[in-house]
Amino acid sequence: MPISIHDVRSAMIDLAQFICQQSGSTYCPYIQQREVIKTTFQNGKPYSVITIMQRLVVIDSLYSTNASFNYFSFEDMATAIYSLGPQEQDAINYFKEIAQGGVDMNNIFSGKYGIRKNAEPGSVATSLLSKYAYYLLLFQPGNALGFPIYDSLVKEVLPTILLQTLGVEVKKTFLNSC
Repeated sequence: MPISIHDVRSAMIDLAQFICQQSGSTYCPYIQQREVIKTTFQNGKPYSVITIMQRLVVIDSLYSTNASFNYFSFEDMATAIYSLGPQEQDAINYFKEIAQGGVDMNNIFSGKYGIRKNAEPGSVATSLLSKYAYYLLLFQPGNALGFPIYDSLVKEVLPTILLQTLGVEVKKTFLNSC
């Protein structure tokens, strides 16, 4: 029997409640952290490389995306995002196009950012960049779901979701290579 959108929403609500219950108290750190991040996108600061960098640092520090393991990674990512255009709407349009199935023409998600300690090029930062795009698009009319986040949690559950919803079997080893 195929899974409906109602089933998916129900599972997501159950997962959110489970996450909150794991905190062992009456508040939910996940929700609080999400609110902190949202304020960096709603603070009214002028759009700039610095503003983008601040947002990336906050997201990285709360979601532990490990971008800070490479020197200058935040600066490089912020510059790459800002290069999409001098107005925030330029980045919004770019990420919205990708979320709707478009191609990452500027290689934002495949670029390597920063420098490693051994002077090699830094890592790709798909998790952090997808979270940045998620929050950037979250406040856009008609786009309440933001941008699809791609991180280790997605890699863990995606094979099960694809198998249950589409009957497609995807190995986790394949996803780790993405």
